[in-house]
Amino acid sequence: MYQHITVVDKYDPISGLYYKSISNEEKKARFSKVLGNKYTSNVAIFNPEDETFRMLFGEEDIQINLFLFETGYDEKCMEIKFHDANSHIIRNNKQIEKRAMKDKLLIGLLKEEDMELWTANRQGEELKFITVVPKTSSWHIDVKNSKLRVIDVNDNRFKIENFDW
Repeated sequence: MYQHITVVDKYDPISGLYYKSISNEEKKARFSKVLGNKYTSNVAIFNPEDETFRMLFGEEDIQINLFLFETGYDEKCMEIKFHDANSHIIRNNKQIEKRAMKDKLLIGLLKEEDMELWTANRQGEELKFITVVPKTSSWHIDVKNSKLRVIDVNDNRFKIENFDW
């Protein structure tokens, strides 16, 4: 099962935008005194240049468990750096030629035990659904080939789906 992220609190070094998580609490039984688990339910995107902000998602009840974007190029290691990247989802990130950082956010939403992957530009516009990753599948970003790959290996079969990153 995927874990919830608890905090997004980061300036984007490329655009200068500030990202801040909005937390919510899981609903518990009506008369329960036990507090629910907090989770990130939205991300505010603040533009310090004109002091405006927007919410990444609307009012729907969602649980964000991944918020990822490229932050720069490491010339010594020749690889792309990411905000809040788990090493198991960033692959093929060696001997990368220097390039401009992608104007993309990658957002993962927890849906029961599966994860929906979404992209948007750094300003939070052009929000686009990519795919659902079932709990029985794995996925990663292939940095060198600019692909999101969803891999399903079950019952002696292999299936891979590729999406542009």
